[in-house]
Order: sequence, then structure tokens, then C-alpha cells
Amino acid sequence: MERLEGYTLVGWVSDGTSRSPKLDVFIDNDFYRTIAADLPRQDVIDAGFAVTNSGFSITIPRGRLKGRSVLKVYDNELGREIPGSPCAIELPPLPDAEADTPPSGAPSAREPVAPAAPAGRALHGHIESFDGRALSGWITDGADAYTALKIFLNGEFYAEIEADMPRQDVVDAGFTLLNSGFVFDIPSLYLNEPCTVRIVDSMSDQDIPGSPMTIEPPAVLKPEDTKDIGMLSDIVSTLTERETEAVALQANVALITKWLQHTVDRAAALGSLDAMRLDRLSQAIAENGGLSGSLGHFYGLLQARYAQITLTRHARPKVSIVIPVHDKFDLTYNCINSINDALTEVSYEVIVVDDSSSDETLLSALMFQGGCYTIRTPKNLGFIGACNLGASRAVGEHILFLNNDTLVNDGWLDALSQTLDADPGIGIAGSRLLFGDGTLQEAGGIVWRDGSAWNWGRGEDKSHPSYSFMRDVDYVSGAALMIRRSLFEELNGFDAFYSPAYYEDTDLCFRVRAAGYRVVMQPRSTIIHLEGQSNGTSTTTGLKRYQAVNLKKFRNRWTTVLARHRLNGQEPAREAERQVQRRALFIDDSTPTPDKDAGSNAALQHMQSLQRLGYKVVFLPADNMANIPHYTEALQAIGIECWYAPFAWSVEEYFRRSDRDFEVVYIHRRANAQRYLHLVQKYVPGAKVVFNYADIHALREIREAELSKAPATRMRQLERELESELDIANDVFSVIVHSTFEADFIRSKRPDADVHYVPWTVRATDRPASFADRSGVAFVGGYGHPPNVDAVEWMMADIWPLVSRRKLGHSFRIVGSNMPAEFAEFRGPDVEPVGHVGDLDGFLDQMAITVAPLRYGAGLKGKVLSSLARGVPCVMSRVAAEGLDLPSEIHHLICDEPVAFSTEITSLLTDREKWLRTSEIGANFIRERFSQEVIDEMIMDAIKGTAAQEQSVVTKIRLKD
Repeated sequence: MERLEGYTLVGWVSDGTSRSPKLDVFIDNDFYRTIAADLPRQDVIDAGFAVTNSGFSITIPRGRLKGRSVLKVYDNELGREIPGSPCAIELPPLPDAEADTPPSGAPSAREPVAPAAPAGRALHGHIESFDGRALSGWITDGADAYTALKIFLNGEFYAEIEADMPRQDVVDAGFTLLNSGFVFDIPSLYLNEPCTVRIVDSMSDQDIPGSPMTIEPPAVLKPEDTKDIGMLSDIVSTLTERETEAVALQANVALITKWLQHTVDRAAALGSLDAMRLDRLSQAIAENGGLSGSLGHFYGLLQARYAQITLTRHARPKVSIVIPVHDKFDLTYNCINSINDALTEVSYEVIVVDDSSSDETLLSALMFQGGCYTIRTPKNLGFIGACNLGASRAVGEHILFLNNDTLVNDGWLDALSQTLDADPGIGIAGSRLLFGDGTLQEAGGIVWRDGSAWNWGRGEDKSHPSYSFMRDVDYVSGAALMIRRSLFEELNGFDAFYSPAYYEDTDLCFRVRAAGYRVVMQPRSTIIHLEGQSNGTSTTTGLKRYQAVNLKKFRNRWTTVLARHRLNGQEPAREAERQVQRRALFIDDSTPTPDKDAGSNAALQHMQSLQRLGYKVVFLPADNMANIPHYTEALQAIGIECWYAPFAWSVEEYFRRSDRDFEVVYIHRRANAQRYLHLVQKYVPGAKVVFNYADIHALREIREAELSKAPATRMRQLERELESELDIANDVFSVIVHSTFEADFIRSKRPDADVHYVPWTVRATDRPASFADRSGVAFVGGYGHPPNVDAVEWMMADIWPLVSRRKLGHSFRIVGSNMPAEFAEFRGPDVEPVGHVGDLDGFLDQMAITVAPLRYGAGLKGKVLSSLARGVPCVMSRVAAEGLDLPSEIHHLICDEPVAFSTEITSLLTDREKWLRTSEIGANFIRERFSQEVIDEMIMDAIKGTAAQEQSVVTKIRLKD
């Protein structure tokens, strides 16, 4: 028990293990409550007394005190009093006049009292105390969120913090169920003279009770007080001089460096050193005797060669980047500089673990500020110990272990974090590594039966399709490895069995997989790894020698698993895809652009369904073998292998050069089946060919011809094209169509075909925006598709004028890609040609209704599904509704005449109850009919086929063999 601050008792307790003891608190021999000694106390860890959090703080309610009371604290598990217990508390009661008013000046701590709430948002709490360094208090609005506070010093904004520290006394008093305490260190630069502090609620911009207040500078150090500092200096000098080996001084160096770091932090306003403050610090050091010897030399090098790096500080970082280092300050500096320069959306912190360095790294705390924190070990722990120590200080949801001999790029961190967020089944995600010259170093690793490992793709072209998609791997290098912090802690981190280093990352990947999670390499996170710069490349000397030692340990531990692996060098391409059990080839015109057209979205959703069914998917863009920026990468990021020029210039070239080991070949759209079905049957005779019409092309053209009253010769030509298109159904294993109408139509024309109605996955919103927050009518479509152009023209000519004249206050917005130039002529007071929107869901959430006045076409209409999924009623033609099987309760949405269209639009815009009812029914319809589970089952049925079909495939495979 260290000290009593007002009514708050502060201290620490540890038994030297990773246990954070629970403590029983007694007041005058009456049990009060149990607390945990789990608050951060870095000083205790640095002194070697603890390896984890060990601090405690408890505020005693005034009502439990009897003038002079005795406080006892016991270890809950051992039943023994902790050192310093018992202690007496003798505090006079607060005057009644003060009890209900916020304090002013330098307030004393007290039991939580709720002062009168300021005007506006109701806040409870106040500033409680200033101890000469920090302001503390509590604040809450009683809601289920922490209160954000803005700090102003002498009228200038300084920082924003959250009142999120534990205050059980406030909870016990009934003000909130959440943490509500705050502590803010006043930078020492503001303590040289009186300073006015304002603490403002960020939401309402109102001062919290007790703000503003003026704090006075602390008392000046008296000459007689300096004797402790001199004594401390003498002790350090004596202990240092008596040592005869450098290694014995590591603990001294660690402690002194820590003191220097604390001094710098105070002198530089919570560690934020700009150039001016660095100059002040240099001057201060010079005026007080300076730094001499090695430390002075290092500091001089820092000043001369390096600019200070200040990373953005995040209150709750999503990712904690742990960088273990031992010397090689140049590498560390360049690595952190690249992190700071890289464009990153996800919030992060950087934890540099200085594993007893002896170079400029000693003063890294001076160089890396803001959201970068330096931990120095009292003795060399090795790579594993340093990583585990850094992870113990991490607060992020994800931990990224990063070598200091790496240089990162834009988006590298986002890609890894998004990979873990997107799939709870992924336990580890690693970066793709490049050499300094840009060639591939590693796209994940292969582990052979003897435990030795290969870097997959080493020395190859980094843009080759085989190394450019997210894939399951045996291991990813610890040079850039991200794992959920909860999983890392569950597995007790890197195993010290492999200390000091090597094979710990491979072992962790095997343990993660044994726990039921995937280990993947994510190429969207591509970084440069200056291999060998940290520990060299020789496996017979230095730290690298442990690579051979730990290989034996690893092989012995994982013998049973490794028995299923091939011998070193045998069929590496097969070993690189060890986790792949089934393969599917997907052929479409071009790379899907799902934000621009429904056909692309359907293709993407079906590829993802195949993945969920256990297939590795390879994608061929048959008519445009190009790597399309953003869109190709988006497929690769979710694990789809995409082929493109110059690695394959055509479908046939791909077949000739690939292994063609596919169980399923999925052909999307009529033209691709007509062009490439014979190649599939030639090169992959044993595959099940699934053909998706997308829509029946000839049927759509027949309807257009009928609408335009085309001549009889044209109609006969289209009828022949329809027959040819339908013939494909008899030449494939199974057929997929997106509407029930088309499924029935093909069955009636080709009764021997195995036809399956399979729409695509559509996710319905759980919380549609309210009716009052919406405005406007929209048409959404891709205008490379003629039926959409015709629909807009009909809407503008015959339907919208009927709505517009009612002056309902809503505008008509024309949305979609490839918009014709002539649509600009439609612009008017209540008509807006918008064009392509990147966030269609966000756009729909603003719209009152959508329309789909299609007069011809075929297939399922994505615009209708998207609208209903967002809870937006869609007024549609019979063609647009074809094959949807809408619930009868919302058949009123189907209209074919302009007057009926305008009447339904007007009704939905003016009748709130009807809109709400229609919105709910539509969203529920999408939820029940278009979920992932429903679509996956439908595709499984299409692949499974009949018993006769299965026997036919088996026969073809035997003939092939």
C-alpha cells in the first residue's frame, strides 16, 4: 500500500507470476469489497517485481469512514495482508457547503457527488483533484457509452480523451454501469506558470462541473530536496563501477534509459516532441552537464542523422504493431518511417521492444513519439521473449508482429485487418514479402515432411497469378504476421520452447490450424523484407544457428501432422495447395464489376458460394484477359485465383498450360458457352460443366423486337437463335437460371435438361432508415444494357410527368454506369441524372422509393432485389417482376401502364403506413429467399445432379485416365 490520495488508496501487489491477485478490502474489520490488482504499473515491471499488471486503486466512500478508520487489505487467495496493511485513515468530513458544489482551484478527492446538471446534456460528475501533475475526476451522462472530453490549456485545444477508467465507487453510487473516471497529465511546459484548464464535453461543448479551473505551478525544488537526487546518482555510479562485464550492466542501462524516457515525456508534453521542443531538450541537457561517453555519442548521432517521427496517437487502436529489435537502429528507423508514411485507414499503435540494444536504439524513445511506445528489456530475451513482452502490452484487437528489416506500403495494414474481420475462421493473416529489388521472396510457406520449409514463389514475378491471391498456407513468416490478440493469448503466445528464435512462427501457425482456424497469405498486404539484415543469413553462426536446432524440435512435435506432407521438393505446386480439396473453374466475359451491373454481382456471389462449399475457384475473363485495377485485386483478396495476360492470352492457352484439375467448370453467359464449351469438353472431360444463362439472350431480343414491331424475317432469325441457345442446356451437366419463369420456360422446351433456379445472395438490412429520413425516387441500372435505357426514356416520357404535376416535393434521380450523353437533357427542377454511385446501399438508404419500368428483358432484376433488400419499395413492371414470385401482399408494386405507375408512386410517397408495411414485407422476402444458406444449397444441388449424371461423369473420368 503506497499512498492515500484523498479518499483513494493506491498501491501494487505481485507474487512474480502472471497472476493479477484479487484483494479483499476491510474497513474497521468490516468487509467492504473485492478488487483486482490489474492496473498498469510499468515501474513495477521494470524493477523486476512483476511480469504483468499489478496496480490497484480504490476510492473509499465517505459514508464508510468514522473519523479515524483502519483499512486492511488481504490477498484473496492466500489470506495474508499485503505489505503496508493495516493503515489508518483520518480525514475530516467535508464541510456541508462544499459537499454539493463543484470544487475550484486544486480540488480534493471526495465521494462522487452529482452536482446540478449544466444546461443541455445532463452530466454527472466533476473534477476531483490535481496532484501537482495530473487532473482526475469522473463524468457520465448515465448512457451506455463513455464520455469524450476535450482539454483546453490556456484557451487552446490540446487533446481529446475519454472518461473510461474504472470508478467502482461511481457505479456503486448508481450514476452509471460503465467506467467513468479520467486522469489527464498536465504537460510540464504548462506548469511553469498558472494555467487555465477547461474540460469540455465533446458532444455538447459544455464545460463539465469544476471547469474551467486555474492550476498553480508546483513548488520549486528546494536545495535541501536535491540530496535524494545526489544520493541516487552516487548509488548508480557505485553499482556501475563495480561491474566488470558489459552484460551485467544491461539492467542499469534499462533503468537509466527508462528514467530518461520519463523525463523526456514530461518535458515534451506527453511525449509529443516537435523540433522546437527537441531543441529545448538538447539545451536543457547541455546546461545540466550534458551527455558524455557512449550515450552522448548516440544522442549526437540521433540529432545529426535522424528526424524525429511522431505517429498519430489513437485512444483505442484496432491493431497493435509489435516490432522486436536488437541494435540495427537504421533498420528500425526506416521501418517506422515507412509505417508513418504509408496510407492506412485502420487505427494502430506501434510497440518497439528494445531487446537490450547497445546502439542508438538506446534513445529510440526520443525519436519515436505519439502512437509509438518503446519498451526496453532488462536483459536480452531473444526474439520470442521480446515478441511476447510486446504482445502483453498490446491493446489492439489484432496484433501484428513485424520485423524491423521491413518497409511497408499503402494499404498494407488495412488488408490484413480486413482479412481477419471478414472471416472469423481465419486465425492468422500474413503479408506477401518482396526482396529489395521487387522480386518475390515469399507468398506463404511450404513445410515438408522432414520439417524443412520453402518460401513459395521465391525469386518469381510477384504479379504472377499463382502468387497474387489470398491462399491457405502451411505458415506465414513472422516478419509480418497478424493474429487476433484473443487467440494469441489463448495459445499463450509464441512458445518459449523455441527460444531464442526460429520456427516459433511456423509452430504458431500449426497450433492455430490445430485449433480450427485458417492460416492465409494476403497479397494485398505486400511489403519489402530485407532478408538477413536483422540476423544475417548464415545458419552456422549467430542467432541464425538456432534455425537448425529448432527444426528438430519442430519436427518431433508435429511428426503426426508432417507424415501427411510430401518429401522435400516433391510436387511443390501440390504442396502449396495442401488445404485445397476441390477446384472449380469459372469463365465469364470479363472481370466482374459488381458495383456497376447485376450480372457481375451475380457472378461474384456464385463464386463466393462455391468457395463456401469448399472449392478453390480459378477465374478466367475470357474476352478480356486483362488485370483490371481494383476489380481483379478485389477477387484475389478473397481467395480467387485470377488469370490474365501476359501469363495467359486466351482460354485455350490457359488450358494448354495448366494442370486442368477441376471437378467443376462454371460457364457464365450464352456467348461463353458457345465459344468455349468444346474446349472445356476437350481439355477437362471429367469436369461437371454448369452453365448459367444469366438471362436468355434471344428471349430478351425477341421481346425487344416485338415492342418495336420488327419485320417477320427478323423474328424468324431470333427464333432460330433461341433454339440454338436452348440447345446448350442438353450439352452440359446442369443449367442455372436466375428466375423461376426462365426455369419453367427451358424445362418446357428442353425436358431432358437438368435446370435449376438459382438467384444470387442478397443481404437484407436489419435496420432500414425511417420513412421521414428519405426523399426522392430513383432508377438504378447499367446503361450498356439497352432495356435500362428504354426504361428511363419511357419513365421520362410517360410516367414522371404524371408524378411531377402533383408537386409532392420529390425528385427523380437517374443512377448507374455508362450513362448516355443524351440523359443530360433530362435534367430539370425535379430530375437529376446522377451517374455511377460507389456506395449503392448508402444511396438507397436516402431514397423513398425506386422504379423499374422495364418494357422488355429477361432474367432476374438486380435493381429490384437491391432496393427491397434496403427496405425501399420498388414500383416495377411485369417484366421487372418476372421470376421473382413476390408475396401477394406487395403485388400492388407491379404496374404496366403509366397511370398505374404514377398512382402507385404517389401512394407510397404520401402514405407512411403503406410504405412501412411494404418495406417490411419486401425486406423479409429477400431475407427468406436470398440468404447465403439458401443460395449455397441451390448451387450444391446444381453441382450434385442426378444419379445418372454422376455415373456419366465417372465414366468420362475413367476414359480420360
